[in-house]
Amino acid sequence: MKHCPVCNKVVPQGHGHKSAQIYCSEKCYQERNIPPLDDLLTALNKNKNIVVTAELFGVQKQALYRWMDKYGIKRIVQFTT
Repeated sequence: MKHCPVCNKVVPQGHGHKSAQIYCSEKCYQERNIPPLDDLLTALNKNKNIVVTAELFGVQKQALYRWMDKYGIKRIVQFTT
């Protein structure tokens, strides 16, 4: 039996599943490269730009938004006068 490297569940095999499947689900596949919360917050506060931060992590901005959703990070815009 193979185990998922993200959640350590048993990877389903046979009966329509791929034999070379590594992750147990699509969710685990998407969460395989999520950086730690501290690193993500530091990068977001330093750059204040989603596109630049996504490029630093080597992902598209949609992936960065998914990571922010997972950690519950909200983007707040402050206006100065």
